[in-house]
Amino acid sequence: MYADDTVIYFSCNSISETEMKLSLDLANVSHWLKENKLFLNLKKTECLLFGTRQRLKVSGTAEDFSVTLDGTPIKFSTVFKYLCVILDNHFSFNEHINYVAAKVSQKLGIL
Repeated sequence: MYADDTVIYFSCNSISETEMKLSLDLANVSHWLKENKLFLNLKKTECLLFGTRQRLKVSGTAEDFSVTLDGTPIKFSTVFKYLCVILDNHFSFNEHINYVAAKVSQKLGIL
């Protein structure tokens, strides 16, 4: 009855086309879930825009990018944990490296 870690992605050079396509795909997934007596938990649904620092500076802020479902905006994030890997919007992996280093340090401290 649960579908965890489902990801919808779309690649394009146009922010407006990306917003439109992701919103449409999200609506289709939501419709399919309802037809199969499942639901989409919008409290746990996030939107992340990947790109270089220069491109995101131009049009990658939460104010400029909005994916919606039935008029409800989806939470915009700059960091996302997917299958135990922490991804940031620049693919720098700094957040993931810091997370792993903290875990290793904690375990070494126990030894």
